[in-house]
Amino acid sequence: MGIRKKFRRALMRHPLLFYIRFALICRNARPAEELPEFADSNSRHDVPQKFIDINREIALDPQQDTFERAMEIARFIRRRVQGGPGIGLSSEATLIKMFSQKAGICSDYAQIFNLFCLINDIRVREWGCVETFYKPVHGHSFSEIYSEKRSKWIMMDVGKNLYFTKSGDIQPLSVTELFQYLREGNPLAYVHFSEYVCADMYKIGLTYSKMMAPFVVENYNNKLYDSYLDKYGGRFPSFVINAMLILRGRNYRFAFPMDNYRKMLLGEKRT
Repeated sequence: MGIRKKFRRALMRHPLLFYIRFALICRNARPAEELPEFADSNSRHDVPQKFIDINREIALDPQQDTFERAMEIARFIRRRVQGGPGIGLSSEATLIKMFSQKAGICSDYAQIFNLFCLINDIRVREWGCVETFYKPVHGHSFSEIYSEKRSKWIMMDVGKNLYFTKSGDIQPLSVTELFQYLREGNPLAYVHFSEYVCADMYKIGLTYSKMMAPFVVENYNNKLYDSYLDKYGGRFPSFVINAMLILRGRNYRFAFPMDNYRKMLLGEKRT
């Protein structure tokens, strides 16, 4: 690798760029406010046709609660997808690659799950959690669906094949309920949707701990991002494409309902 290329690579990884990016895309959400949903920025009519075609293979009972239907979608994905390297393509290209190759990480699972939920009129949110902005080790992506029967939001980690409860309880938790429960010093408890168990389950206590800060993804317009990824994905890395959307004011944002992201930018630790 040449000196110029090494310098450019080092510059792009400089922590200042991470701080600037997160300062532009993050906000502190009020705990009591209604957090954004995936359908706020997306319409089922804009979902790529490949999702519609594959959705016909999922045996969903319209009489079941949205939580049970969401679990059936998660089981279907876990049966068909083995996972592997991250993809970083448009949603339709991601779906095709996940279903035909050993590919896909947590964010890819969340992406296709959210779109299947949108097709089936299941209210869904996209979430992430992170312990630090610069070079996070345990950052993760997952989803949350609304159960009509239970009148509450329920966290679902499709990549890990899990939903979460309190120890000794069977009632599923929302994202904020889970992290509040962990911050109170309680043990992590979870239930698998199916028989599948991830090879890296030994990391689960680090991925979900009181040190992680959850954030909900808002203003993610799947159709818009698909168009940028299809047009520029072969020429520019993802951070450049994100920068284009930030400059246009059409980027997604991270809303932190439990933590002050500004303190995180300064490196203050949660205790």
